[in-house]
Amino acid sequence: MWILAVLSGFLAVQGYAVERYERKTVSYVNFIWKATPSAREMTDEQAEMLLETLKKHIIDEMPRFDYEPLPGELTEKFVQRAGAQDSLSVEGAGKLLSETVAPAIVRILDLKKEMKARGLVSEEERRSFVVQKAKELGITAEHLEKVMNSAYLFLPVVTHYERKVKEEKGEKTVSYSLKGGLAWFHLEVDERGGWMVPLKVVEAHGVGQAEQDSTYRWRGKKVKGD
Repeated sequence: MWILAVLSGFLAVQGYAVERYERKTVSYVNFIWKATPSAREMTDEQAEMLLETLKKHIIDEMPRFDYEPLPGELTEKFVQRAGAQDSLSVEGAGKLLSETVAPAIVRILDLKKEMKARGLVSEEERRSFVVQKAKELGITAEHLEKVMNSAYLFLPVVTHYERKVKEEKGEKTVSYSLKGGLAWFHLEVDERGGWMVPLKVVEAHGVGQAEQDSTYRWRGKKVKGD
């Protein structure tokens, strides 16, 4: 399967050493951001397979964390502003994420401080508070509670995609080139409030090829080479 070969460059660099921290939630933008015109030539199916493989690798590398996709309500502004740009680097996408998504996440993180200040200790008081604040933010109480416990956030980005087909002796071989990476952030809260700290931008380049008409296995499923 073409994507497995292409992903080799990504998977070699995605693990980020955060095991020293207590168990927290890692939030993530639940789609591959196609940041350039060439990246937008990827099909939705290819982007979905790439995202699933990246998530599986990250979870395998850092099993001590829970993983929670950000609800669409929190990423809407990012999608609108990023979509208005013809081209966006991984660093640029990370900066835009800080400007658009971070404020809402910071407000959620600050709720922990507010709960403590109000002395909300019973489960009933806590639940009532969470439900009320979730309505104000336009998300579910379940999403709010999980994001409230977030320690990290990552954004997957593709900045280049290229597909070529070569025919030789009646057989077609398809090759792919893929560039992109992850923008990692650490979410912090103290007595001054909450904020998002850029940790690292990991970029990689992967290449791979497969016989166009052959069938391969991916996670127990049969998939075509192209």
